[in-house]
Amino acid sequence: MTLSHRKRVTHCIKTLYIAGLTVFALTGGLCISTASAFTTDIKIENPASLATNIASSNEVANLKKTLAYNERKLAEAKKKKNTADIRLWEYKVLNANNKLADLKVKGYKKKSVAGYEYELMLVRHQYHERKLAEAKKAKNQKEIKEWTEKVDRTAKELQELKKSGQSTNTKTATAKSAPTKEKQTVSNTKVESAKKTLTYNQRKLAEAKKSKNKDDIRLWEYKVLKANNELAGYNVPGYEEKSVAGYEYELMLVRHQYHQRKLAEAKKSKNKKEIEYWTEKVNDTAKELQKLKNQDKTADSQPQKSDNATDVSNATSVNAKAEDAEKFDKEMDDLVSAVTNTDQDRPVTNSCQKGGSIKYVSSDAQLKHALKNAQCGTTIMVNKGKYTAASNKKYANYILSKNCGSNAPITIASADNMEFPGSIHIRGSNLRVDGFHLKGGSIFVTGKNNTVSNNYLDKPQYVGIRLLEGVQNNNVVNNTVNGFRSRGIEIQTSTKKSGDSDYGNRVAYNLLTNAAGSGNGSEAIRVLSNNDGKSMRTLIEYNYMDRVHVDGEGEAISIKTSGNVIRNNVLANSGASSIVNRNGNNNVFDSNQIINSSGIKIFGANNKVVNNAGGKIRVFGGNVKKIGDLTSNNKGGHPHANNTYVANNSASIEVGATYSNFTYKASKTTLSGNSGKVSMNFQTGTVNKGSGSGASGRIGVAKSATGVRSGGSCGGK
Repeated sequence: MTLSHRKRVTHCIKTLYIAGLTVFALTGGLCISTASAFTTDIKIENPASLATNIASSNEVANLKKTLAYNERKLAEAKKKKNTADIRLWEYKVLNANNKLADLKVKGYKKKSVAGYEYELMLVRHQYHERKLAEAKKAKNQKEIKEWTEKVDRTAKELQELKKSGQSTNTKTATAKSAPTKEKQTVSNTKVESAKKTLTYNQRKLAEAKKSKNKDDIRLWEYKVLKANNELAGYNVPGYEEKSVAGYEYELMLVRHQYHQRKLAEAKKSKNKKEIEYWTEKVNDTAKELQKLKNQDKTADSQPQKSDNATDVSNATSVNAKAEDAEKFDKEMDDLVSAVTNTDQDRPVTNSCQKGGSIKYVSSDAQLKHALKNAQCGTTIMVNKGKYTAASNKKYANYILSKNCGSNAPITIASADNMEFPGSIHIRGSNLRVDGFHLKGGSIFVTGKNNTVSNNYLDKPQYVGIRLLEGVQNNNVVNNTVNGFRSRGIEIQTSTKKSGDSDYGNRVAYNLLTNAAGSGNGSEAIRVLSNNDGKSMRTLIEYNYMDRVHVDGEGEAISIKTSGNVIRNNVLANSGASSIVNRNGNNNVFDSNQIINSSGIKIFGANNKVVNNAGGKIRVFGGNVKKIGDLTSNNKGGHPHANNTYVANNSASIEVGATYSNFTYKASKTTLSGNSGKVSMNFQTGTVNKGSGSGASGRIGVAKSATGVRSGGSCGGK
């Protein structure tokens, strides 16, 4: 997974975006600067369209500006007849066009970027060079080593692409004068090569079927799909992209074989550094292969259990499916509207206050004085100066307490590129914290209609961003939390005193990465109440979590409340970590992507798991019957999954997963339209309406999350 950084000032925001994710059926390269306000007229037409395209008009306008800029640079490159620049700006024009197409902006259609592998790698290489320069400037030896390796790696990739003819840098002057023709020739060569590969793979598949070798059949089936999708990517008529879900083992096998070939080449050239690198890669993919093989063996060896009175049934009639779809759509509408329809519209994330006065501060004493005496409609601009860290990591040393109206909020903003050592707590309404680069500190929120946006929290010693009791309709958007030791982002109600006052909060477009804690309680995102299944109606969407697994903690997103929607998030490279419905009812998990991570785990009643892709979905039994029940040692238990709806997912599924002390079976699970293996274990009353290998699951469309690399929302003075 490649993280790419683009410096682009939009509403005074620097953003980090995820690129190159199309291989995982993601909408790659989305760069969000603002998030649209949520209003009470949201209507979901069907499960597949559950909250796609929430981009604001500002977002579209900024993308159009980017496209216009790229087109202007392309025209300049063509005027100078610089072939390399022409191809680079052609790629950037296509990339910007495709982002607008992904947002379904009228007049923009998605176009293939096949053939621009060199330009994509060049963009990544340039990003790595910038990060290396920053690391050298900061004299951070660990980061210098990390980014040096990445620079070397992308430099080698560029060299290989250049040798294979992907780059135009080595072309002749004749080619320079006719870039369009050369591009078409390369494209035709690639198409013919892909067609030959497809024909060869089809022939090998036929041979495997003739010999009835199941492993070879699946391997060549995957390779046929891959070659077909390559042609579809080139927009060749007659070829449409098809899902490769369910072929995780075969995909890993192809990667493993590639790593073995590269290792053999390294040994032949006696390059010790390359040998070490590719040996590690070979070992990693070998472990992944063994893990996938063990999962398949476990699934195949488990007997399908059923009660005498409630056997697993197969209902495939078209009428029954139509009725279920209609019923499901209505239930989804009700659940989502409960989350998105709040007492007030959600604020947008452009926190730069317009029109009000600006108070500039440059010392600890000045900042505390400004916070104490702040008036509604004011922006407090924190410039470079001497500030202090909190004496207790669980409490903030800079506190703003004020209730303001939506038309006159108070914004605390940071000057560009300034590391801030303290922790901040906003208490009240319509307060905003924007653009800080916190080094070790945290942000706390109490109250309603507040916004925490565009902040970079580096190695927070406690929870990165924490919403405390009595929080309503707050926005936590476009933040990066890196190297968190406790939770990355948390909404917590630890007592029952606040009744039903905690609801309608939104966590969106955040990047959480490099978890550094250990043991239970180190989740990337957690929504928690007092083991009572309280309805909090939290919306968690479009977040990207990368490398967030730590020993002793298997929950990346931990849901311990009810009535929430968790959609369009990406969990990547996080090993045994999962998105977990640990202690809640009536939650929706929709269109999430699991990449090199465990999957989704479900406890509790009346939850829905739809349109997700990757990993494994596990519907659990439990050691207590319902939320709030205590175990024999008076601890909160795992409530068994009851009445779970699992539909249109592209992932393997286990109904009746257990831990050693579970006595209650997973009950009344409904499966419909999923692809991937299905295994039945400690369960009762499961109804399977056409799920299993070969069923037509739907890959969830998870737009990539954004995060902020550093402060600088409104500029300093």
